[in-house]
Amino acid sequence: MKKKVALFGGGLIVALVVGVLVVVHRQENQPLGPIELSPAVTYQGDQVRLSESGLLPAEPAEIRITENGDTGPTQSIRWAQANLSGQIDSLSVVLPENLPSGAHRLVVVGGLSGRTSVAVIYVRSPSPWITLQNGPLRPRQTFGLVVGGFTPREHVLVSFEAVKSTTPGTPVPAPAPTMLGTLATDPAGNSVWTQLKIPTRVAGKYAVVARGSQSGLVVRQTVNLQPYVPLLDLSPWSGPPGVPISLNARGFEPGETLRVFIGNSTTEAGQVVADHNGDSWGVLKVRVPYTTLAGTALIRVVGADSGATVTRSVAVQKPKPWLELSVYWGPPTAGINLSGGGWAADDQISIHLGSALGPTVGQARADDYGWLHPTAAVYVPKDAINQVVFVAVGARSGMSASATYKVVYPFGLGPTPEATPSAGPS
Repeated sequence: MKKKVALFGGGLIVALVVGVLVVVHRQENQPLGPIELSPAVTYQGDQVRLSESGLLPAEPAEIRITENGDTGPTQSIRWAQANLSGQIDSLSVVLPENLPSGAHRLVVVGGLSGRTSVAVIYVRSPSPWITLQNGPLRPRQTFGLVVGGFTPREHVLVSFEAVKSTTPGTPVPAPAPTMLGTLATDPAGNSVWTQLKIPTRVAGKYAVVARGSQSGLVVRQTVNLQPYVPLLDLSPWSGPPGVPISLNARGFEPGETLRVFIGNSTTEAGQVVADHNGDSWGVLKVRVPYTTLAGTALIRVVGADSGATVTRSVAVQKPKPWLELSVYWGPPTAGINLSGGGWAADDQISIHLGSALGPTVGQARADDYGWLHPTAAVYVPKDAINQVVFVAVGARSGMSASATYKVVYPFGLGPTPEATPSAGPS
């Protein structure tokens, strides 16, 4: 009789285990019910009440929280056990003290079934805060910021204000606050990262101020507005009068007009608009005036809005032209190509016979660096005797250079010494 009872008891246990396994199997694909949170918006370090259904009978469950939606670190904040109905009812969950304000994912994970359920919880900061982008700030620069700790779903007004001076003496009237924009807050009382633009102000100490339109909460952060300190590169940094100079500038106010002056002149030599970074690369060229004396000439670039100024010097070389012939001796009527250098940039050159006042036999042009490349052929007069002098005269530089061609007649034949050279072959 005892054996029968024992057998009966063992069968009962097996049946119960099988029944539980069947229940587990049947519930494996069933989703958990939605997480119920009270409250859904709370403060750092506070506790909330959590309810969940759809777990296995008496199943252990882990409660986790993932910071910043689902992009931040995940941490386990407590374990709980469902009742025989697979429910967790009004469980007290204490939020971590170091949990940042914002939206986070609260996750319930079944310890046996592995099934999960997710809810969003909004954590508020107990006081308002403001975070600005790193790095120096300058007038009219676009910068990023985010604010938080305000009333959920309210509008926050952001302004740029002067900081009252503590220096003794006659107070200087401060400029009126400038509104930069309005930010909307989420259920946690935080805004999204937003780009705003600093107004035109002189360098100095200011404050970025955020005010809740409904809560009246105020937070401010002091900033030191830095002056623009631009840089300028020249290419080339030396050359003859008239040489074109490429200007590469950076560090100006974004989008402002850059005005270029040469020497002490108050007349613009050129202008260009800086890009969104306050730079200008390879866009603007200016020519050194042809009247510039040899030595150092200053090129000055001024920001029309910021007033920022940068100056660089260019070495101006005195024109010292020289002339070469493709051949230096031969018979009359020979075609000669002239070349040379040392002229003014883009110099217009006329070629004469005998002297600068002699007949003109050709025209040429120097390049932007004063080089005279081989010209079209000019011809030795057919009646030339002994030698012919070619003289090149620069219209821009006002200077001249010469080279001599020796006339050689074959077999000693040639005109009499009294013959007069003509301007070219007939």
